[in-house]
Formats: sequence, structure tokens, C-alpha cells
Amino acid sequence: MNKNKVIPNLKEEKVRSSYLTNAISIALFVLTVIVGFAYFFSESSQSLKLTIWLVSPLFIVPYFLNRVKCTNISRLWLATIFPIAITFISVHSKSAIMGVDLINPVNYFDIRIVLLNAAIIPFVLYSIAEWKQLLAALAPAAICLLLFDPIHDFFNVGYYQSGLTSHDYYFSANLFTVITFVFLTIIMLFLKVQVLKSDIRYSTENDKITTYLHELVKLSNSHSINNGKVEDAKQEIIRSAEVCLGVSRVSIWKFNNDRESIICEYLLENNEISTPRTELFATDYPSYFVELKHQQLIIATDAATHAATYEFADSYLKPLSIFSMMDAPFLSKGKLGGVICCEHKNEFKQWGAAESLLLKALGDFLSYTIIVDDRLRQNQLLTEKNQEVSRVNENLEAIVNKRTEELEEKNRQLTEYAYINSHVLRAPVARISGLYNLFKIETGDMMNGSAIFGYMENSISELETITVEINRAIEENSTLDRNKFMN
Repeated sequence: MNKNKVIPNLKEEKVRSSYLTNAISIALFVLTVIVGFAYFFSESSQSLKLTIWLVSPLFIVPYFLNRVKCTNISRLWLATIFPIAITFISVHSKSAIMGVDLINPVNYFDIRIVLLNAAIIPFVLYSIAEWKQLLAALAPAAICLLLFDPIHDFFNVGYYQSGLTSHDYYFSANLFTVITFVFLTIIMLFLKVQVLKSDIRYSTENDKITTYLHELVKLSNSHSINNGKVEDAKQEIIRSAEVCLGVSRVSIWKFNNDRESIICEYLLENNEISTPRTELFATDYPSYFVELKHQQLIIATDAATHAATYEFADSYLKPLSIFSMMDAPFLSKGKLGGVICCEHKNEFKQWGAAESLLLKALGDFLSYTIIVDDRLRQNQLLTEKNQEVSRVNENLEAIVNKRTEELEEKNRQLTEYAYINSHVLRAPVARISGLYNLFKIETGDMMNGSAIFGYMENSISELETITVEINRAIEENSTLDRNKFMN
């Protein structure tokens, strides 16, 4: 037995025995007082009644010893004082009525029954790990039982000394006592061993759970998991599974929905991680893939016969000497993403609740990592789109500014053209018109009826009209139509 596992159980046993000591101490004290009152209304001697009441405070002493942290003394006191007090009361009660002819043969058997009950108390208060203290505490009850008749004979209150007769009293009474004592001892030892084994299992499970929680806390703070580094997280997760579960092989398989298959991405065996890229198809292992798609844990102590894994027996399990398997699926974007597979070689492995919960948690960690990675990718895409929109906005602003500058330049040119049209262009037109009129006056009747003068006059009028229209359109910000001037 592992000493390191026994010690914490011993401490827990002492705490329990302290409560039990208090409970038994109070119960014996109360029962003794009640028995004293019961004898008060009987025909027993006054001396016996007083003796019972005087003995009763001895049973409450362990309670007060526990209050001052004397737990070892309180247990020993309770285990010792009970058989001694019962034997004393038995001898005293018989000596008080000797010669009165009131002794009943039953009085030499009922006390033995009480002493047998007293022999149970040490088993209740001590663990198997405290076997030396247990033997010491059991000794008073055993001595009082085995030497019951010699003690009574020593004080002249023995069975035959009281005038009772029976040809086989010594044989029958002592045989019954020894058989019952041995039977009770065996039963109590068996129960204590079972309790000790249960405590060791409980302590072992607590140690495992503590280790698992420590590993899960470490993973919860993992840089790879919290930053969505899926490939690094997968390697961390299979190493955690190998450390906690103590299995021969841990692997991560990716589910390929298009091909209805799983592909081995990482395999941890003999403390080395490899990437075998082995592919298994649903057409070859339909039962396994049905269970896998249910997204439930597959726990196979005997993988060769389990309903979900028996199909692997000839092609996978036997060649690799794999006896037990436990698989936990994980999700990717809300759908089956793959499976974490734990395999144990050369012997069967019992998968407990703690192991299954741990593997389920590891699968959830991997699902969470994939979610983080997906969100980071989406955030990166959004960031890039925002940057692109920002660049477009910046370019658009530059284009608008450039177009604004061009329009301002064109407006300035139009203004300049309006000035030229109003002043520079119209001035020569006006002079030409004036010169034409002077030339017409001087020539007089000589050019009347000449077609040239008619053409000149129409051209000058048309030119003046065009300049006026252009100037008006510029000033009124209206549109010009070339067809208007081409009629």
C-alpha cells in the first residue's frame, strides 16, 4: 500500500473518529443515565442504582477531551473505560445480591453481549492504518470477554459460586463468546478494509481531479488557444491528454465532409509528435462514423468489441496492439470538425468519469481555439476592407478636390472669356459697325443696292448678336446651344 496515499486518509479518518467519539460518548452517557432511572423503579439494590449513576460521568469525559484537542486520549479512554465499567458493574451488582438467591443465569450472558458491543467501538474509532492503536484499544474488551469467568471467580461472584449449576456453562458460554467475538472482528476488519480502500480511491480520484484542473487552468491561459493559433493549440492539447490520462497514443483527426473521412493531423506516441496523414473512410467504418456524427464521447474499454470501434479490430487495433480507446469530437464553425483520439496499448484501461470529462474539456478547448481563429480572420478581413474603403475615400476626396480645382479654373477662364467677350471682342465689332456706317454715309448713293453692303451688314449684325448671347449666357449661368446660332 502506498504510504503517501494512506497518510491523507489517516487524517480524514481522525477527523471522522473525533465526531464519532463525541457521538458515542454522549450516547453512552445518556443511555447510562436512562438505565439508572430504569433500575430506580426496579427491585434492584440501591447500591447498584448509585453505581450506575456514578459510572455514567466517565462516558462523557471523551467529549470534553476532544474539546481540548486530546483526540487520541479521548478515543483510547472511550474504548477502554466502556468494557472496564461494564465488568465492574457486573461484579458489583452480583456481589450486592449474593446469598439473596436473586441471581439469574441470564446475568452471566447479557453482560457478555454488552462487552461484545464494546468490542465494536475500537473498530469504529480507529482505521486499519492505526493497527497498533486499534489493538491497544481492543485489548480491554477482549480481556474482559476472555477472562469474564476468572474475574468473577476472583471476586467470589462466579457462576458456580453464586449457587447456579450447569454441566457445560464454561464450555457453552465461552465458546459462544469466542465465536461471536471472532465473527465480529472479521466483519469489522472487512468493513474497515473496504472503507480504507474506498478512501484511497477517493484520494486518488481527488489527486487526479486536482491534476486535471491544474492542466485545464494552464490551457485556459495558453497563448496559442487564446490567440487562435490552431496548429500550436492542437499539439498542446494532445500533450495535456497524454500527461493527464497516461495513455500510449493521443492523436487529432480532422473530419473531411466532402470525402466522408477523417485524416490524422497529429500523433503523439513515445513523447514524439508526428504527422502521419492517415485517412479513414466512413464506407469502411460506418458504425464509428455514425457515433462520431452524434458528437458524443466514444468510451471503449474493450475497443475490439465496442459497438462503435469493433470495425477497427483487424485493420487498426490488432496490428497496433490497441486494447482501449476513448474519442472526443470537436466542432469547427458549428459543425463536426474532427476528433481527439486516446488509445491505450497492451492492456485494458478503465475510463472513469474524470477522464471522460477531461477529454471532453480538451475537445471544447480545441473548438474554442477554432472559433477564436475564425473571428480573428474575420476581424482581419474587416480591417482590410475598412482600410480599402479608407483608401478609396482618400482617393475620392483627392479626385473631388482635383475636379473642384479644374472647375474653379474653368469658371475662372469663363469669367475671363466673358470679360474678353464683353470688352475685348465687342469693341472691335462695335468699331467695325461704326466704320461700316461711316463708309455707307460717305459713299452715299454710289453703293445703294450693292449686295456686298447687304452681306457686310448681315455679318456685322450676326456677330454682334452672337457676342451678346454669349455674354448673357455667361452672366445668367444658362446654357448655350450651337444650333441656335446655326439657323
